[in-house]
Amino acid sequence: MKLSFLQELDCNFPYYRINSQLLSPFPSGIYSYMKALFALLIATLTSCAIEKPTYESVQKKGDFEVRKYAAIPIVSAPMQDMEKRDNSFRQLFKYISGENDKKQKISMTSPVFINEAADSKKSGSMSFMIPSAVAKMGSPTPN
Repeated sequence: MKLSFLQELDCNFPYYRINSQLLSPFPSGIYSYMKALFALLIATLTSCAIEKPTYESVQKKGDFEVRKYAAIPIVSAPMQDMEKRDNSFRQLFKYISGENDKKQKISMTSPVFINEAADSKKSGSMSFMIPSAVAKMGSPTPN
């Protein structure tokens, strides 16, 4: 039995040939899924399109900087337990994914704000910044 390794240029995943038969180390049909996932990952990692809040630098000294931020429109989800942030993030992600009254997809922004309630270490909220273009047109209402 002759075993050789080759690289397919169309998807960059390894294939193996055994006695002239092309074999894959992955289940069939997974390549299109993996290619899409890889493309999404690369697009996410190389994207510089994430909007961040605008600010004016008031004072800078070494690694320390005092900034003055303009008003930041946000959408928030309550957190009943600070340890279970994933539910709040999921609610906000659904909102920006189009689960809102306008069925509008909204670009991800940075940063994500987490606020702890002053009277309790267990409750608080998680917030996403609304992109300026969406805020100017009127932010959709969450479903």
